[in-house]
Amino acid sequence: MVSQHQHTLVSMKIVKLLLTFLVLTLACWANPAMAQVYLLGTDGSGSSAFQTSTNWSNGQLPGSGNNYYVGPGLIIRTPTDNNVDTFGGNSLTLAGQLDVKQTNTVIVNNLSLSNGIVINAFAGGPSTNDMGILGGTINIITNSVFDAGGDVGAITYLQIQSTIGGTGNLTIQRSNVVTLTATNTYSGNLTVVGSTLQLSGTASLTPASLVLESGVFGGVETNVASTNIVQPGGSLNVGYGGGVLRVGYRTGAALNAVGGVGVLNVASQSNFTVDVGEFSVGNNTVNNDNFTTVGTALLATNNMVTATNIFIGDSAFSSGAATSTMVAGSGSNYFNTPLLTVGMRKVTGQLTMPSGGVFRLDNAGGPANLTVGGENFSTGGSSTGTMDVSGGTFVGNLGTLTIGMKAGGSSGGATGTLNIGASPANNLIASNVVIGSMAGAGSGTPLAQGTLTMGGGSFVVTNNLILGSFDNGLGSASGTLNLNGGRFTVEGNLLNGNGTATVNATGGTLVLSNTAGAIGLPLTALNVTNATLNLSFNGSSSTTNIVATAVNASGTIGITIGSVVNVTGSVTNPIISYTGSDPYANLTLAPLPSGYTGSLVDDTANQRIDLGVNVSSSPSSPALLSPAVSGTNLTFQITSSQNGHNYVLEATPQLVVPVTWTRVQTNAGGGTLTFSAPVSPGKPHQFFRVSVQ
Repeated sequence: MVSQHQHTLVSMKIVKLLLTFLVLTLACWANPAMAQVYLLGTDGSGSSAFQTSTNWSNGQLPGSGNNYYVGPGLIIRTPTDNNVDTFGGNSLTLAGQLDVKQTNTVIVNNLSLSNGIVINAFAGGPSTNDMGILGGTINIITNSVFDAGGDVGAITYLQIQSTIGGTGNLTIQRSNVVTLTATNTYSGNLTVVGSTLQLSGTASLTPASLVLESGVFGGVETNVASTNIVQPGGSLNVGYGGGVLRVGYRTGAALNAVGGVGVLNVASQSNFTVDVGEFSVGNNTVNNDNFTTVGTALLATNNMVTATNIFIGDSAFSSGAATSTMVAGSGSNYFNTPLLTVGMRKVTGQLTMPSGGVFRLDNAGGPANLTVGGENFSTGGSSTGTMDVSGGTFVGNLGTLTIGMKAGGSSGGATGTLNIGASPANNLIASNVVIGSMAGAGSGTPLAQGTLTMGGGSFVVTNNLILGSFDNGLGSASGTLNLNGGRFTVEGNLLNGNGTATVNATGGTLVLSNTAGAIGLPLTALNVTNATLNLSFNGSSSTTNIVATAVNASGTIGITIGSVVNVTGSVTNPIISYTGSDPYANLTLAPLPSGYTGSLVDDTANQRIDLGVNVSSSPSSPALLSPAVSGTNLTFQITSSQNGHNYVLEATPQLVVPVTWTRVQTNAGGGTLTFSAPVSPGKPHQFFRVSVQ
């Protein structure tokens, strides 16, 4: 039998169990596994939902079983205790703003930014050096911002220790410093606006696009417009094909705006890779803009740049003395592009390379077009381009090389300079070269001028080289070729394009397969000092090889005839036409090709130098001495070979008509000659002879 007291105790236990079950049920209902929790209001001054229940939709402090969301227009603030504070939730998604309010590390794991902002909101004045530090992981979903914060004139910092991933657009803004320290997988489009972005330690970053443009804050362009990538360490690469890399960039027209002043500094890196559509340094597309756009790109030791086009200094606004600059590396620099332009429209651009560097330019092995100093814009402003790779080696496959070109109307001019150094490894080929071209002046007396200087190696122009191309009623054009060493070959014609055309050869060899200048349109001046002129001689043509208003010769000028055609007896043709001083006394004729002799003729009456060419007498048949065995070779000798002829050792396996002779070795004549032929075990017998050419 149960007493009333015992019954009451049992009832009370049942009630307690029911209450406990109800509490647990309510708790589970309020905090189910991985529930979505929302911030209901902005953290006010002095308050923080980061580690408290303030403003959260479940009324609880952040816990690991929940995902948290901060909506548009809302702000979540970190504590100000300067401790290492970690967000307790499983994840935090920002469509609003995270204010980092302290100088110690704030950690948020699984932070996603979808139109979100992370800002250093430390309340400092203009003299502060406050740093907000964010750790954890970040996923950029779309259109988000890192902001170093600070008042106007303050130097403040935002350090992102988090690893950054995702493909959304990211902007780094404000006139302060954002530092990345992690190895990042982020591959979206990155824009740096009026800020300094640093990659330190082992940090790495490879965005699809990188744009360093003018300063924008709060919708109004401020006076702080320097945008930088400064690298004490780390590794930056840009692009996966497509996209852009823009250093100093401006597209918005505003009367009170400043221009984009961008600096890309990866000089501390060993290697830098770019794979984009456009790579521009100092690019302003705003016509009649009021502010300067300037870019500076300091590249790594070794650089691999692939782009649809590359511009260094290209602006629709006349920026006066402002110069956009690219400095290549002291190692290997491969620019793979259809188009490289240095100094375009209204500005100055320059490309330089330190001593010892190698600069290679082509379009995936095919020809790339290169313009140095080009003005194709209707403007009174002038463009200036300088490409100086004289400290190292230049290897290039070029389509059209244009140096100093004006083609856009109005009164502006253009100046271009390309300096190639003395490296014997210089190796360039170009389809067409134009140096100094005026084709579009609309008023005034503008000048388009270009200068190409070469000190060593080889440069071959497969078609025409035009100096001073002038096709306009106004202005003038001037082109200058300076050859200080090496071998410069024009396989087409070297032409005066109706302007001022000057060739200065103070060393090296100028090879002219056809002509330089013409009667009625001569070169303005050919100034030659201790150099060699390599010409061709066509016995059936009376066209003069070189026609110049002035031929100024000093030292010893070698005349080499590279080829002789259409001569069967004796022929005399003009090779140099001049006015003024006679260069004959400084000229020395080298031996002609085999089978020909010749001499220079000083025709002072007609102010020209002629060349008389004769077919030399036929050489006597050579005497072939008995062969000897030397190792795995047979050696042969002939005596009394004659200069001006080639002697060819030929072989055949059988003397059956028709006999086929195969060339084994060719030696130039002159005294006793030695030939060598390998002994082949697979050939039981061989017959040899020597022919004379």
